[in-house]
Amino acid sequence: MGTVCLRFKFHPTRETEEVLRKVKVMEQRAVNWLVANKKTALNSVHHALYFPLRQQFPELHSHWVISALKTATNIVHAFNKRKRKGQAKRPRLKKPFVTLSPYLFKVSFDGKWLKVTIFKSANDLEPIVRWFKPHHKYRRLLDRWKAGECVLGQITLTKSSISIPLKFADPPTYQPSTVIGIDSNENSLDYFDAGTGNLGTIDTSEIARMNREYDRRVQRATRGMQNPKAKKKIQRKYGWLRRERTKALWHLIALMFVQMAVQSHGLLVLERLNGMKARLREASKRLRCRLLNHWSVMGFHRILEAKARAYGVPLVFVDPQGTSKTCPICGGNLRGQGRVCPSCGLSRHYVAAINIACRGIEKFPSLSRLGQGFVGDPRCSSSGGTVVRVAERHHDGKLRSLATA
Repeated sequence: MGTVCLRFKFHPTRETEEVLRKVKVMEQRAVNWLVANKKTALNSVHHALYFPLRQQFPELHSHWVISALKTATNIVHAFNKRKRKGQAKRPRLKKPFVTLSPYLFKVSFDGKWLKVTIFKSANDLEPIVRWFKPHHKYRRLLDRWKAGECVLGQITLTKSSISIPLKFADPPTYQPSTVIGIDSNENSLDYFDAGTGNLGTIDTSEIARMNREYDRRVQRATRGMQNPKAKKKIQRKYGWLRRERTKALWHLIALMFVQMAVQSHGLLVLERLNGMKARLREASKRLRCRLLNHWSVMGFHRILEAKARAYGVPLVFVDPQGTSKTCPICGGNLRGQGRVCPSCGLSRHYVAAINIACRGIEKFPSLSRLGQGFVGDPRCSSSGGTVVRVAERHHDGKLRSLATA
């Protein structure tokens, strides 16, 4: 299941704001020192600033200083990552926040009320106490935490909220008995189940249409606008809506594939599409804009990988090069812009899905029996061998035979 974050809001109080004001001073000083000295290690900033900050704020627990230094190093790591992409400005803390050390807080739950105690000093007789009444979804997760099914992470404190992470152990992955190859295309996801020989297509053109529509909304809303802050506000608003709606659809599609794999004890095989931006550097501007801005397939791969890990489904990535060039049924050559195999009429996307599944079979020797009969298998030539029946599952749910080898 991974990590689930429980977020609770509360009205800001004077004592919380006072502590966070001091933490903000420590974090900004640490960030400035790290950027000025071109350092990113916690040990370096701890050695340079721990004792000066302890002398400046002797009333706070020592772990407040340690927590502030850790948060500052995380901020600088994120800054350096953005800087490498050319999108970074010098980090300046606007809203104070801090990830607390386990020595600074205590969490208890009695089945109805959640109590969070935050200690300001070593022997704090009047700590900061917050009471929350979680809704039923949070209560189920907290009951599992009390039963020992997960562990509590380090909470994050802001002026008006507390975020509590619950870390669940991932279930063990099962031994696969079949392979499901997934070919990621611009407007569809085509898959092949090597156990049953079924081919299928999931139409994802709605996601590309949604991304284009939100781009048009931003252009219409900012047309003629001269205020850059107002432009950024509109872009953030529509960008958030676009990401959330896109992620919701990708989550549904990922759950479909995970359910398919769990029912058949299948191995999910995806193409490794990292470095797409570098590969599209020589492409036309229109193609780069379409694939990089409107085709969010890498987000789908991350979501599917996380869900597979949460449900114990094995998943592997294979090299995508050449997966749609040779038909595995008849050995026909699909080089160029041909959309179907010239010999057997199999769609280019299905050819890629079958070849992706075959590359996944190569990673698991116990599944080698599933590769018998395909072109390129050492035990079967293209002119004969084991009969392989391939069928396509249409939108009406019926299976129709496509080809045999």
